[in-house]
Amino acid sequence: ILMYNLAYSLERTGNIPGAEATYRKILKIDPFNQIAQYNLGMLFLKTGKYNESLKMFLKLKKENPGNTLYAYNVSSVYLRMGNLDKAREKLIEI
Repeated sequence: ILMYNLAYSLERTGNIPGAEATYRKILKIDPFNQIAQYNLGMLFLKTGKYNESLKMFLKLKKENPGNTLYAYNVSSVYLRMGNLDKAREKLIEI
């Protein structure tokens, strides 16, 4: 929990590289930590790292097929990438 709080604080204060590194450390310790995966995916989305964000949300969606938030985020990434057909397809799946 301390590392998560650190990552979140770093992100909020604008230290994006520090936040990313801390989320990655959390995932090395606990690869299935959904909070860290989600926040890292959102961090990637906010910073324009769309491919990395998409990978993270697709992984979360695969591990949690009933979670509509993860499916929505996959659609959002496709939208940001300019792939409207794929974004629409993923929204319809929800």
